[in-house]
Amino acid sequence: MGQNKLVSFLIGLLTTGMIIFGIAGIYFFGTFDLAGGESFQKVTFQNRMLFAISLFLISITSWMSWRCVKGERKSLGLGISIWPLVICLWWGAQYSARFPAPKPLDATIWKQQPWKPLGMAIQLLESQELIGMNRNEVKHLLGEGFENSYDYSLSDRGYVSFHIEKEWTLTILFQHKVVTQTSLRRPRMMT
Repeated sequence: MGQNKLVSFLIGLLTTGMIIFGIAGIYFFGTFDLAGGESFQKVTFQNRMLFAISLFLISITSWMSWRCVKGERKSLGLGISIWPLVICLWWGAQYSARFPAPKPLDATIWKQQPWKPLGMAIQLLESQELIGMNRNEVKHLLGEGFENSYDYSLSDRGYVSFHIEKEWTLTILFQHKVVTQTSLRRPRMMT
């Protein structure tokens, strides 16, 4: 009798795991960009979609588990419920560690750090407070970044970039010596 419960538990665990990881794998390979260069907005959207898919799968597996536990198949129900619990705990820890909350810019901290704080970069991106500033105002506020090597007398466009924690790059685009766009991107892996 005990062996049947163990087999039932393992069947529920393996079946649910294969379904969840199969769907997550299809989503991952359908949205992942091997070359890199993803924008912060794209990565945030992907994470939110993965979270929504996880919630959907968790609700389905929880319903299936509840039906099994309510009936005579308690071991199967427990096997089914393990993966949703593990995924919830893992997802919460991963998301909070990878994407800190936006933090107000502290120019002193920003200028002192070789790798600028991600939370401050997210705040600069989301608030769009740099839009409309000229090159000197940006340099005074954020300090020296690394710039492109174009001769600005030949073009009305340019950019300055900053290395951000967790392998991000904040790029501030200028047109007619005024900030027109900011972007937070991962580096390109291939060209």
